[in-house]
Amino acid sequence: MSVSNTVFRTIIVLALVSANINSVNMSYPANANDSATMGLFTMQSHIAKRNEDVIEKRALDTIVNNTEQSEDDASDSGETMETDIIRVSDIEVSGFKDTIKVDETIDLTAVVLPQNATEQTLFYYSVDNAVATVSSSGKITGRAAGETDIVVEADGIKKVMRLCVKTPTDKLVMNRDYIVMKIGDSVRLEISILPASADQTIELKSSDTEVATVTGDGMVTANGLGSASIIVKTWDTSRVVNVIVNSGDLMNADVSLVEGDPIEANSATGSDFSLKSTKAVSLLQDIVNSSDDAKFIVSGADMRIVTSDILKVLYGTRKELTVVHDSYTVNLLGADILNINNELDTVLELTFIDGNLQIITNGENSLPGKIDIKIMSESDYEFLYIYNNTTNAYEKLNAVYDKNSFYVNFSGKYLFCENELISEWLSWGFIAVLFVILVGASVIFVAIRKRHWFW
Repeated sequence: MSVSNTVFRTIIVLALVSANINSVNMSYPANANDSATMGLFTMQSHIAKRNEDVIEKRALDTIVNNTEQSEDDASDSGETMETDIIRVSDIEVSGFKDTIKVDETIDLTAVVLPQNATEQTLFYYSVDNAVATVSSSGKITGRAAGETDIVVEADGIKKVMRLCVKTPTDKLVMNRDYIVMKIGDSVRLEISILPASADQTIELKSSDTEVATVTGDGMVTANGLGSASIIVKTWDTSRVVNVIVNSGDLMNADVSLVEGDPIEANSATGSDFSLKSTKAVSLLQDIVNSSDDAKFIVSGADMRIVTSDILKVLYGTRKELTVVHDSYTVNLLGADILNINNELDTVLELTFIDGNLQIITNGENSLPGKIDIKIMSESDYEFLYIYNNTTNAYEKLNAVYDKNSFYVNFSGKYLFCENELISEWLSWGFIAVLFVILVGASVIFVAIRKRHWFW
């Protein structure tokens, strides 16, 4: 029972006491002049006084009892109220990432603990809205590079999470995609991260340290025969550099590779080596003994010409040969070879013309079949044209399958461009049309003016 109820009941009791007292509060009769009347009045006064005492005692007992009951009720009520409120002890958050990109969004999911807590309302806010903002539903958006705290709050309990916002990596530029080495050789990888505002931290790791190791500054060292991958990783992207370690001493290689006559050099190629050279013999032996889908990577410094004999053992298979030069690679798949007599010179003639890259393949001699060429450059070449000697103009080809990568089926002069070319005939045609329009407009103007002259 509340205190207000106790006060109310006390007031009622006091009112009743007052009424009873008044009902027995008799005044002395004006005509009381005889002894009988006086005696009767005295007796009634005693009775009234006794009744007053009884009523007063009962009223006091009632007030005390009501007060004690009210205190007990209030105590019970307090215990009940305290028991009904369940406080939040913790907040469980899921979906949070400690590092995000600028403009990236993530959605938080938060739950108060215990789950039956009285207060269930959650509040989200960021300490620095310039770095990241958070909506009332828990959606975080990266605004600029930097760090801030994301806070989730409920019933006085806070969950604080440190958030780092970074500029994303647009491009990871390297001077090598392949490295062909001998045991003991060292080559340095040159790596740059674009844009400059992106995190410049780079992690380098070798997939097989017995074949090749790499230092933190990009120095790759060949330790043993075989192949390995150098993994170049930033905080949000990665690339792989393939490393091939060949033996530097193959003088005892077996030259009897296939049935029939021993393989002889083809002097017509003008090659710097004959097929009796150690590198050529080793490559041929590897190709012959390999599985049908094997891949071979060799340095252009070691092997410039892919001879007819190499084309012969590749022909009709899924075997793949890649010749690596400093600024490009030439790739040949056995299944794409059409003529094994058309030997391939892997050295390309590269010339920069007005920001575009002119490429002459195979000295303009016929190709053995389709070849793939990848230019290792920071530029993004996406449009390929071949020069038509009949029309003396470049014609566009749909042969680019990736940035800086294309395939060709015919030798010739190519132009690799970052932007589309405007056809020469289109330029002259536009000029001619513009000239005709200007001449026509001039004639009309003169004719109109001339009419006014005669007026």
